[in-house]
Amino acid sequence: MDIEEPNYMDIIGIVNETNRPPGGIESVTEAAQRTLLTVDDEVLEVGTSTGFTAIELSRLIGCSVTAIDINEESLTEAQRRAKNLNADENISFEQEDATNLPYDDETFDVVFVGNVTSYVGDTEAALEEYRRVLRSGGFLVALPMYYVRQPDEELLADVRDAIGTHIDVTTRDHWREFFDRSDLRLYHDSEYEFDFAPESAVEAYADEILEQSDLSEFDRDDRELINETYREYLLLFRENLQPLRYSLLIYREDPGYEAELFTNSPVNN
Repeated sequence: MDIEEPNYMDIIGIVNETNRPPGGIESVTEAAQRTLLTVDDEVLEVGTSTGFTAIELSRLIGCSVTAIDINEESLTEAQRRAKNLNADENISFEQEDATNLPYDDETFDVVFVGNVTSYVGDTEAALEEYRRVLRSGGFLVALPMYYVRQPDEELLADVRDAIGTHIDVTTRDHWREFFDRSDLRLYHDSEYEFDFAPESAVEAYADEILEQSDLSEFDRDDRELINETYREYLLLFRENLQPLRYSLLIYREDPGYEAELFTNSPVNN
């Protein structure tokens, strides 16, 4: 790593920031409730990163979770966290590619993919694999993020540089069309926007993360660079979140009967 010009992925690897799906613990618990997840179910989490979703599902439900990621360092950190939280017994962390899963057809009751599909090179191949390993009547949970307003091009370029990868400017309709396939029926769709965090909250969060991080291997100048750069990235992402929303999309493998005709909508009193 070039400490003189660290990107965001370098920084979070140093400070061990928790990588959560959009909506964090609320998304995980709502997905678990809506998919009727039980201790007997088998879950595949694609793109586990540092293991947040897998660990929380293990702690809350006690179900069996196979959590995969392409990044070996992230998996090592996920395993460390799971062990420290006594949540590792039901989790298998494995280094695998979402577009070429090694699991048999119809292996999992729930496939949880968060927002990871946005970063997969061949999204069509990934979706085919999600569907292939999902059991009949099982649930596919996705949390895609998308823009509801065109982002500033300079801001978008800065975000792409920060995370070290390309970001497509997608829409809600794009993801609905992507996941709406003939053998997947939409079971739930809810949309959320991101709250605006005041700068004081950003600073307090950065203080907490940096205080719990072991930066002893770095000299004073490098520690100051990490501190300053990390705070700059948090403020950058805060700005980028304002034109973004995300949806909790839950699809069910075709249960074998016709779609409902008379649907319903919530009443807002």
